[in-house]
Amino acid sequence: MLELGLSKAVDLLKRMDDLLSRVVAAIPESFIRYLMILLLTVWITFQVSLFSWYYNKIQWFLETILYAVYLSAYIRRPPARDRGTRFHEVIIPLIGASIPFLFLLSPVTATPETFPLVLWLLSGCIALVILSALSLGSNFSIAVDVRGFQRRGMYRLVRHPMYASQISCALVMTLLLRFSIMNVFLLVIFVIIQVTRARIEERKLLCYFPQQYGEYRKKTKMFIPLIL
Repeated sequence: MLELGLSKAVDLLKRMDDLLSRVVAAIPESFIRYLMILLLTVWITFQVSLFSWYYNKIQWFLETILYAVYLSAYIRRPPARDRGTRFHEVIIPLIGASIPFLFLLSPVTATPETFPLVLWLLSGCIALVILSALSLGSNFSIAVDVRGFQRRGMYRLVRHPMYASQISCALVMTLLLRFSIMNVFLLVIFVIIQVTRARIEERKLLCYFPQQYGEYRKKTKMFIPLIL
């Protein structure tokens, strides 16, 4: 009875995944591109209005630059060779992109003595995200799409510097700035999602660039140079 119930649940999930894939595939890629350009433009405008709210102005500057880099990528990016349409290629990355904003729901727990230092450390992690985004260029996307793969800039050091630097930001935010049980839970989910996204991307890249990406994988680590 239990096996029958599980089989039906799996079948239902597959049907929902197929339906989602058809819906996403039916949406023109240009529509998604223009939608993201609009959303990022609105968000940058909102970010500018928050200048006086930031204790560390360098952090504000870096975050604003990061969103501008994302906007530039969507403006310049070429059509995808392979668009992500499945649940694990669209919804899971969207959840991962949303989690960092949920960290802000927990109050600041850093002491007055450590607060400025923690913000500088967080700013350094954001700077790494910016360098990764600049290295990735117009290949940047939230969903798991295939346009090309980079071997320059930060990507000479590791295969997924964007995810590695985003995880470092999440670690600082959770463990040093806004520690809470909820944020620790979100951190675990965030790391799992980022690692999952990296593995999905690598499988797709190996399909399109088997020799080049295969050689690149052999020469570089996934997240931490020379270690992991």
